[in-house]
Amino acid sequence: MLYGYKMQNGEIMIDEQQAQKIQLFFDAYNSGCSLNEAAKKSGINKTHSVLGRMLRNRHYLGSTLYPQIIDEDTFNLAEITRQKRASALGRIKEPIPKAKPVVSYDFIINTSKTKVSKDPYEQAEYIYSTIERKVSANG
Repeated sequence: MLYGYKMQNGEIMIDEQQAQKIQLFFDAYNSGCSLNEAAKKSGINKTHSVLGRMLRNRHYLGSTLYPQIIDEDTFNLAEITRQKRASALGRIKEPIPKAKPVVSYDFIINTSKTKVSKDPYEQAEYIYSTIERKVSANG
């Protein structure tokens, strides 16, 4: 069960005490506190990785199963803040594009005029037989 919710009579309900802590957590994080500082201020005792997942958990916005605890503006601000902090700390790595190999298409087709059968397989066989050099990779 997600932090902030409880099961009651077969339905997922908001745990008011935990939901209040989640709201305080988001507000503290958005006001400049680190994950751990925001968790301490709000009274949430979870690991750093769990706290990070809580910030990204869209269920807190409300879904078919979970009632809403966090409004969309607060949630989006937390994500923007998280991305800025990760970027400033060098934690977002852009993939390095791989250089594509240079392929030289160096071949010659003999253009002598010879009658060829109407059969497409024989035509293809004839055309391939006129290639004098095949494609060479990297020149």
